[in-house]
Amino acid sequence: MGLFLEWCSAVGQSWRDTPGQFGRFVYWLQRYNPDTPAYAPVRIFLARSG
Repeated sequence: MGLFLEWCSAVGQSWRDTPGQFGRFVYWLQRYNPDTPAYAPVRIFLARSG
């Protein structure tokens, strides 16, 4: 729960506004490093069709 709230803070959103973005949290969680601050940049590349 603490990591989820930390992530919400890092992305600048309330926990109430993030249910639709749970996949982003899981992505962040997979790359979580407790030795770096939560606000450390993580590059996310989205595949685009077309």
